[in-house]
Formats: sequence, structure tokens, C-alpha cells
Amino acid sequence: MGWLQFDRLCSLLLEADAGLTDLRWRGRSDVGRVALADQEVVLASPRIRLHGPVIVAVIWARDEPDLGLRLSEFDVRAASLLGEFEDRLLLLTNLDRAAAVEVLRRQSPRRKRVVVLGAQEIGARLDRNPWLRAAMPSVLGLRELGPLIDPEIRDRSSLDVERAQDLSRVFWATRAYDRARDVVGRHHFVVLTGPPEMGKTAIAQMLALAQLTDGWEAYECNDPEQVWRMFDRGRRQLFVADDAFGSTEYRPDAAERWARGLGRLLAMLDSQHWLVWTSRPAPLKAGLRRVQNERGSERFPSPGEVLVDAGDLDLVEKTLILFRHAKAHNVTGHARYLVRSTAVSIVEHPHFTPERIRRFVTDRLEQLSEHAFAGKSGVLLAVERELASPTEAMRTSFGALGREHRELLIALLDAPAGLIDERELAATVRRHHAGGLSRPPGELIDRLADHFLRITPLGIGWVHPSWRDVVIDELCSDSAARRRFLAACGVDGVVLALSHAGGASGQRTLPLLTGDADWDLLGDRVHYLLRELDQQDIARVLLAVADTLRVVRYKRQAREAQNLAVCMLGTSKRAWDQQYQPLPVFLLEAWYLVNARLDEPVESPLLGPTWAELHPGSLVLEEPDRSELARAEEWLALAEILRRHDPAALEGLGFFGRDRVLLDHLVATLAGASAREDLRSVCEDVLLRIEALMPDLAAGAHNAIEIGRRVEGMRGERWWVPEDIVAPPTTEPITAGEFKREDIDRVLRDL
Repeated sequence: MGWLQFDRLCSLLLEADAGLTDLRWRGRSDVGRVALADQEVVLASPRIRLHGPVIVAVIWARDEPDLGLRLSEFDVRAASLLGEFEDRLLLLTNLDRAAAVEVLRRQSPRRKRVVVLGAQEIGARLDRNPWLRAAMPSVLGLRELGPLIDPEIRDRSSLDVERAQDLSRVFWATRAYDRARDVVGRHHFVVLTGPPEMGKTAIAQMLALAQLTDGWEAYECNDPEQVWRMFDRGRRQLFVADDAFGSTEYRPDAAERWARGLGRLLAMLDSQHWLVWTSRPAPLKAGLRRVQNERGSERFPSPGEVLVDAGDLDLVEKTLILFRHAKAHNVTGHARYLVRSTAVSIVEHPHFTPERIRRFVTDRLEQLSEHAFAGKSGVLLAVERELASPTEAMRTSFGALGREHRELLIALLDAPAGLIDERELAATVRRHHAGGLSRPPGELIDRLADHFLRITPLGIGWVHPSWRDVVIDELCSDSAARRRFLAACGVDGVVLALSHAGGASGQRTLPLLTGDADWDLLGDRVHYLLRELDQQDIARVLLAVADTLRVVRYKRQAREAQNLAVCMLGTSKRAWDQQYQPLPVFLLEAWYLVNARLDEPVESPLLGPTWAELHPGSLVLEEPDRSELARAEEWLALAEILRRHDPAALEGLGFFGRDRVLLDHLVATLAGASAREDLRSVCEDVLLRIEALMPDLAAGAHNAIEIGRRVEGMRGERWWVPEDIVAPPTTEPITAGEFKREDIDRVLRDL
């Protein structure tokens, strides 16, 4: 147990034993902290009374093998904190009580009324106080549980006590756990929801284990029938209804069975009988609606009253989860250094889950520590691989789904990154399933919510980024599904098929293009889409093809990519030439980028309409405004593209001939227009373009613009505006809300 956990334990003990909840602490929790209690302090069981005012102190001594070193550290910290206080002192420490008392008396023999709760005294209070154990169930991993659990109750219970105690050694009571305790205490019923691997099952088991040490029976049930068989009105009982039943494997029908039996279950629950259900919100809401319809006006909890989301971990919770896994695994030497040196990157990783941290510490950390080359960069690479890699349980979950649910998740691969509107997702699903669905897309989405998908007011997305990797991998391995996808995909599906550097290790390239038939289907689909897509999406596909041409290494892939590129460029050129309309510069740039990477380039499209549309003419010289200057900047951007990719076309358009005079006048115009603050930035952009194309024309105007910027900068300085100074360092104890990145290392020093 490190200093931050000990600090939490002492706060809970002072609350439970003495009712002290609003103390104003000073000091640092990893060294020691002290507060003044004005009132009388009475400790219960055994009863100890201290007349007020009372000095309350908590001093932590690091767990060192050398007892003398620990006592010396305690001596220094006690002298610093308590030097001015000589009477009515209550001290909590992780040292032996007698040793701590001896140090205090040696410091100040005049101290009269001193009460010290050392490691044994705190442990004894934990044994006597079920509320304290339930508030901090991680302490249940510190001792043998036999004396705390009635053997007959243990025999009747189905909770796997050994497995639950193993879990308590790495568990930390998160905000979700605290809220679940509160909800189940008030309503006798709580539903834990959230993404897989985030600790729903762990919270349920810790609630059950804590109650088991308080004389309750604890049952794990995978069917309501088991609850009804084991229910006994004369005994205190807690039932855990876990959809995943101790894993992240998805059991799609389990939640519906519990929802159907919810009315009877709720009628059985009371202060002596609790139900903890890990589930998605949808079955809960459906079950409660059924209960309310069947029972009329009877009062049952609303979903908002009993639903607890376990999916949101803050920085301090992640830090303590990492600490507890590393401590339980007894990491030493180089492994400890590796954890500490990379801890910030680990706890701030977007793929952080408790299960993945367990896997990394248990399976990979010691291997890394055995290799001298595994420095910080090597560990970060391993962390990235472990945290981003899908687990086997996730693959099993996907395989457990029905066909339409799997196909909906596959269709989501053909949607933009981030969140998508439900109507857009429904349209995408229908495009991939022209034969129709057996139920509305909304019902399919609802079944997948929380385990696979997250539904927010802003749209629908993956619960966890690696779910997308799972679905991509499954699609890659299923040739029939893969080809159906390629035949129906939109621009996002095309970009996925052409992607590279994907997956947890960044090694996945062209994931959906494993054979000639896949390339043929993609080519046919792209040829069709070119007639339907808007210009931005055409540019996206062109850029994806250009990137593919850059990275492919195998001869067959390179040949197929070249054929696809030639087809795209030829099709788009013919369509544009036939329309004979101006084209956006970004679209032409993407087209030329692909063409530059072909073994045999395609003839350029007709540029006359675009050039004429963008050519600035004389208006920009007479009365320049922002729109005219922006058009001139875009014209020059086109000229740069042509200079790189098609200089003959640029020469033929007269840029280096008759347009040179226009550019010369334009430079002079820019020098004058840049005096206006609203035009200065666009003047600079135009000038940079001219400088890249004709450097000899731009020097004078550059000087004028630079002088104007400096003058305006001096005018804009307002030295008299006051600025806040950086706040001095605080000595207040850390709480969860104040926990900062720099505190992560302070926690991990206790490894």
C-alpha cells in the first residue's frame, strides 16, 4: 500500500471511527499532514477519548527493508510536523505503534496525552468495521480472509472468494465503485454499465466480497432462475448478475433474460437482499418499462437512479490502478524503473483499461526488463502495442453476435472517423444490405450499445478504438464479407481499403486487398463512385491512391495500384474535359500528385476554364480587397502546382510571358495594401507564392511588409496591462481533484 492509498484509508478511518470529515489539513500526504480538531475526539472500538482541541496527524514512512532507516525518516517528518505540539495528539502511521511512540517521546518527553494508531491498530479497526472494508475493499487483499468470513456462509455462497481476493490486490475503489455502493445501499439494486475491460465485473465482485466479510451470502448468477432458487427471506444476500460473467466475452441474450425477470426481482429486493447487475442501459430501460406497465402506479426506480457508468477513469484512478498491478506483481529493479519512467505515457494513453494494464504488467514488463536495449522508447513501444491491441475476449465477443449485428459493425467501417449521426449510419447499413434487414437499424444499434458502440447526443462511435481493429481483422479473414463490403462501400470504405500503417503495431497495409478479385471490385466501385462523389471526396480518394503508390513495396500490389490510379485519372479527366468547367485547385493538386507517381503519366486535363476563372486581371491592382487577393493567391497556387508537375502547360498559359508584367504591378500593390491590418496576412500569402515562382520580384515588397508588421507590433504593445504571476507551490494535501501529472511519479516511488 503506497502513501496515497494510506492517506485515503486514514481519512476513511477518521470518518468511521471519530466522525471527522471536515478537517483542514496542511502538509503533504506523501510525507505527513496535520490538522486541528476543535471538538472532542472520540474513537470507537476500543473507545478512546481526547478532549479538544486535538492535533490529528498522518505520517507515512516508506516501506524500506531497513527498519532503522524507516524510523529515521519518521523521526524527521514527525519533528517537522509536530515540533510545536506537545499535548492531545492523535497520530496515524503505517509504522509499529510502539516504535512510533518511542520516537515521539524521545523528541519531546513532556508530551502527555498521545494516541498512536500504528499498522496493527489500523488493521484491527479494519477487522472490526465492515463499512471501512466496503469503502476500501483493496485492503481485503492484505490479509487472510478466513477469520472474517463465516464458514457456513462461505459454503452456501457461490462467489469465488480466491479469485475475488486476487482481484482485491490490484483493485482500486474508483468513483464508479463509490457511487455503486451508494446506489445499491439506497435502492438495493444497481446496474453497472460502460465499455468492456473498464472494471464493471471487478466492481460487482468487490461489492460482493466486502458484504461476504459482513455476514452476507454472495452469489454469482448467470440466470434469474438461480436467484429465485437461492433466495431466502431470512438471510442477507447479494446477487451478482454479470452479463459477461467475469470476462469481456459478450453474451447478447443474457441481458434480455434479466430484463424479462426484472419485475419479480425488484419485488424481492430489500435492505437485506441486493442485486448488482452489469448490463447495457437498454435492457434495464426495457425491463423497467415492462414493470411499470404491468404494475401501474407502483414506485420503482428510474434508470437514472440506479445506472452507474464505470467507463470514466480519472488520472489518479489510472495511476493507482497501474501502481497496484505493478506492486502486486512485485516488480523490482529495472522493471520498476521502466514503469516509473513511462508512467505518464501509460496513464494518459487513450486505450488505457485496467485489463490491458494487467496484461502489460503480467505478460510483458518483466520480459522487457531483461533486455538492456529496452529503455524508455522500447517500453513505450511495447505499451502502445499492448494497450492498442484487441484482446481475445473482444474477438470472442464479436463472434458471439448474430449476423446482422456483425454486419452493422462492418458497415460502420464505411463511415467517417469519430461520431456519426444515427440516420447516416442507418443509410450506410442499408447501402451494404440492399436485401433489407429483419429489424430497424435503431434496434440493432441499441443491442450493441455500451459493449461495442457508444451513443452520445453528438452521434454514435466505437466504445473503444481497438473495436474497429477487431472488426477490420475479422473482415480481412472473411473473403465473402470482404468482397460484399468492397462492392458496396463509399469513400470511407475505399480509403480504409487503401490505408497503411494501421493496427496496433502500425504494420497493417491494404487490409482489404488480399487478392486480384479484391482489386477488381475496388476498381469497379471507384469507377462508379467518381460519378457520384463531390469534389472533396474525389480529392480524398485521389490522395489515398497517391499515398498507396508511395508505400507499396510488393510488385503485384504496385501493379494493381498503378492500374487503379490510371483508371481514376483517366475517368476523372474525361469527365472534367467534357464538362469544361473550372476545377478547385485542391482537386487538381491531388490529381497531379497521383499522376507524378505513375510509371507512365496520364495526359493532363484541360486547364483553360480554371486558369481563366482564377486569373486576377487588373481589378486586384486598382482596388484590392480580401476576396480579390485570395483569388490571386489561389491562382498562384495553381501556377506552383503546374510548375512542379506540368511546366509546359504553365508556359503555354503565358505565365512567364505576359503575366510577368501583371506580377510586377501586383508586387507594388501588395507593398501598399499591407499597410492595412485586415489585408496584411493575405498580402503575405500572395507574396510568398510570387517569391516561390519569381524570387527577383518579391524582395522589395517583403521589406515593406516586414516594416509595417514591426510598426504595428510596437503600437499593439500594451505594457500597462497586468498579468497574473505563476502561483507559488502549495503544501496542501493532494485530493483526487487536485492530482496532477507531476504527482504520478510521487505515487510510483512507493513501488
